[in-house]
Amino acid sequence: MQVLIALLTIISFRLAFAQTNLQPEKEQTLLAEARTPKTQNRSDGLRQRDFHIDAGNVINLILGENLKSDSGTNRDRNRQTINLDAGWNWGSFEAGPLIYYDKYDADSYKEESLSLGGQVAYNFIPNQPGNDLVPYTYLKLYHFDYDYDHSTNFSSSYTEKGLVYEIGGGVKYFPFGEYLALVASAYYKVNDAEQDSVDYTVNGLRARGSFLIYF
Repeated sequence: MQVLIALLTIISFRLAFAQTNLQPEKEQTLLAEARTPKTQNRSDGLRQRDFHIDAGNVINLILGENLKSDSGTNRDRNRQTINLDAGWNWGSFEAGPLIYYDKYDADSYKEESLSLGGQVAYNFIPNQPGNDLVPYTYLKLYHFDYDYDHSTNFSSSYTEKGLVYEIGGGVKYFPFGEYLALVASAYYKVNDAEQDSVDYTVNGLRARGSFLIYF
């Protein structure tokens, strides 16, 4: 029994001695880790920019408005405009659909148009969290149909259809975090259309400002 107690005592002393020797090594390791500078990606902990919607003019509704003038004009009118300009973001590239719908009805005066297409953009700096200024170039292509009907003392109606091309570039600026981008761009637009079997083309250089909401 005394031998067993002596053995347990010796083992306890050895374990205590080993723990004492390991403690300085552990402290040195912790100190070394604390002194080593950590490299952290600017996007760590920031909200991602996976999908965007152009919120410049998403929905515009005029319901039951009445127009009166001194000349005797008295016209009830309403308008519905829905624009979907959206896209998925993969950093260097963004792409998505374009849907524009507009309907205007004012008694004998009616207009309706629908445009469907798509867009693709290339970001010269990846559009990812932490990059606040993103220069880019883009291409848009969409088809439109337009119906016009105006019948008062005379009758006039026609239809238009065609393709619209836009190519341009600009910059996306994120001043308030990852949710909102202010966008400024310049672009060249070509409207290649047909009106009642008559072909025509309208083109020109334009500029635009808008803002994108990222999710």
